[in-house]
Amino acid sequence: MKDKLLIWILSLFIGLFFTLIFIIYNNYFIKTKNNIEQFNTDSDISNLPFISQDEWTTATTDREKYNKILEKTFEYINQKEQIEKKHKQTFGIDDPVPATHCPHTEFRSSINNTIPASYTLNGKIPLKENILMTINNFNYIENVNNKNIDNNLSKWFDYIKYENPDFDIIEQNNNLLYFTFLRPIEYVDYYGKLTNIKIPELTGPLQNKFTNTPTPNSSVNIESFSLVFFIIINSIEYNKDNLLFKLPIFNDTESTNISLKLENPSQDTTNCKRNIIINFGQNNYRLDNIDINLLEKKNIMICLSYDKRANKFKLTLDKLYKEFDISQNLSNYKYPNSNFLINYESNLDMQLYSFTYYNTYLSNVDLEIINNYNSYYINKLNKIDREKNDNMDRYEQCKLENDSIKETLEYTLIQKEKEVEEYKKKYQDLLNHPHTHMHSTY
Repeated sequence: MKDKLLIWILSLFIGLFFTLIFIIYNNYFIKTKNNIEQFNTDSDISNLPFISQDEWTTATTDREKYNKILEKTFEYINQKEQIEKKHKQTFGIDDPVPATHCPHTEFRSSINNTIPASYTLNGKIPLKENILMTINNFNYIENVNNKNIDNNLSKWFDYIKYENPDFDIIEQNNNLLYFTFLRPIEYVDYYGKLTNIKIPELTGPLQNKFTNTPTPNSSVNIESFSLVFFIIINSIEYNKDNLLFKLPIFNDTESTNISLKLENPSQDTTNCKRNIIINFGQNNYRLDNIDINLLEKKNIMICLSYDKRANKFKLTLDKLYKEFDISQNLSNYKYPNSNFLINYESNLDMQLYSFTYYNTYLSNVDLEIINNYNSYYINKLNKIDREKNDNMDRYEQCKLENDSIKETLEYTLIQKEKEVEEYKKKYQDLLNHPHTHMHSTY
């Protein structure tokens, strides 16, 4: 009897042992193999990073080959995640990351510059005292013309001056009051998220108005300035004069322009390179081989600053910048009686959020603050904050009203309870009165 019990227990343990081995084998080895095969089935194998012949031949077992495939697959997934991250950046101004297939190393990063801890948005326009002119579409209302943009008058008014109650809407001298346009401003929807404006050429005030020391009867020498654009460039066409702006200048021997040209150097549609060229007379200052993802189909900030003391340009693209020493002294040039132009001859397929002309050279910290301010309005965070505040105000109002109603009801209830108690007492006194007799009617 004992021997049979021992054999039965031993058989039970042997069965459990083999069952455990089967479960481990099935859950680990077979499922791992199936998962790897499923990984390869679900993934686009044609786009996987290349596995060299040497790597493959050195993997002597199937297990090692599967590990190789898995390793390369994870590399592929990581690349896809980076692409997705870049795609998401198209909906805001984020730190740009140059793509690996079009490297460009001439830019320097400005992200190590820290904003003062005391800085807050608070709806305040950064460096307002240094703004000579600014236009934007931040107060756009759906299906209603922006009050700063009047298609009937063909004028886009300065945002700050327009808020002044003494603003003269029909002033003819255009003393930094508005840009004009020949084709109506078109309101468009950008990827279903951001409302923007597709613009034709904008003709601004005379360049001699853009000065700290305006003199109506004489010209003044060029001063430090910064031109800041928040834009979307839909495409940069090949073999076209794609000038973001033209700033006229002159000296005793020539009349010329400072301009910023965006260039597509190749007709090849697979070309991923773009160039930015600063033209000053016969001089060109170039940035070549810029990745297309840094320029096209995303919100970007472009700024050209001129430092009169150092006689240099600084070109800033989002949080990257490059400085150029100017070969001849630009401060010897003067401002002429010619118009400042944006999107010359409407060659650029672009949309404009804002443009600001500063009468000073902007540091990287200044530009970071300006970037934050514009991004706040471009991404409609001001609208969200306003709606949040409105909802909070309504909530507080409802809360006050409900509290008032509650207090009134509570007071009424207390009074009614007192009345009931008084009636009970009177009724009890009536019943207990010696002269009170209850007679039945039956």
